[in-house]
Amino acid sequence: MAKASEVKRILAFLVDWVVTVGMVVLFMGVIGMGGSMIIGILAAALRLGFLTILAFPVMAIGWLLAIVSMLGYSLLKDGLFGGRSLGKKLLGLKVVAKDGKPCGYMGSLLRNIVYIVPFMALVELIMLFVDKEGQRIGDKIAGTKVVE
Repeated sequence: MAKASEVKRILAFLVDWVVTVGMVVLFMGVIGMGGSMIIGILAAALRLGFLTILAFPVMAIGWLLAIVSMLGYSLLKDGLFGGRSLGKKLLGLKVVAKDGKPCGYMGSLLRNIVYIVPFMALVELIMLFVDKEGQRIGDKIAGTKVVE
């Protein structure tokens, strides 16, 4: 299995980032804000102002779904589709363990948990080019590598 190219890995990361942002917009924007606006409009139209109290819980549910889906996908994405996040799947990449088996959910969690640290994405990007195996710090922690 050949080491994945840096360009493909960066593009896969960007695709996954767009997916993550899309989840936030969907849940927070559509459910949270849209749902609370609909409640406000209905409350005004029906002249039942007390219904507006439901707008906050709907907004909170939207935020909660956005945060859970964003964190869940960000941390577990490489355990999907046999070691492939959506971005990696589109670009023909795969995350594998040292034994060559596809990355599972625990490996994905370990390799992506480093992104919780501020500015770690920049350090991880530099590691792609500096490390001769192309392993990020997260890959070294999880014992994984990205291959084509």
